[in-house]
Amino acid sequence: MRTFILVALLAVCCLGLAGCFTYDEEHNRRILKDWETDIRLMHQDIDFILGFDDDRSMLESYYR
Repeated sequence: MRTFILVALLAVCCLGLAGCFTYDEEHNRRILKDWETDIRLMHQDIDFILGFDDDRSMLESYYR
């Protein structure tokens, strides 16, 4: 239990010092939406670079 409290306290301190999370719900919602958008766009970029955005997979096109 002591470890859990320590980890929770450190997480709260780090997030509070970073300024990412505040008591304003709208601000927090906007930050989380931006993070989700960034992760989705990064995933699309990686798929494009690796060629996974094509309809056929790379292995199928290589062996046919």
